Amino acid sequence: GGPAALGDGQHVRVRQRICRITPDSLDRHGEAVETIPYNINKIEAALEELHRKGFRSNAIICKDRAACKKLRSRMKTGNKPKIIRGEDMIKPGTDVIIPAYLTKGLEFDGVIVADNGVLRKNAPGTFYVACSRALHKLYVTE
Repeated sequence: GGPAALGDGQHVRVRQRICRITPDSLDRHGEAVETIPYNINKIEAALEELHRKGFRSNAIICKDRAACKKLRSRMKTGNKPKIIRGEDMIKPGTDVIIPAYLTKGLEFDGVIVADNGVLRKNAPGTFYVACSRALHKLYVTE
């Protein structure tokens, strides 16, 4: 896949300024953003790829807690990531599934934004925060 289309033409309020979201909006120093289909097999394959690259602290970011639960229930892997709630501690070196609204201020080696385009269309500011959590590799579903 190529770079993710980050809602070209959409705008988000950042520190009282309106900023346009474009594929270049994310000032990233890691690998290029990769777009994958919103499909449990592709999401699990992306997580496995993160592990192969040696990334141990990874997050699958969903729209909300209900979406996190639905995605986790569909996962086929034996060691499913924990769903994070607001009061939970995240143990270093683990994979998690986390609602987008809990991600501000967190960092992960790899991130999979598994939202089927919902955040990008309806909450571009939250989408931007979710995408900027990745230190090294970012996957975005479409």
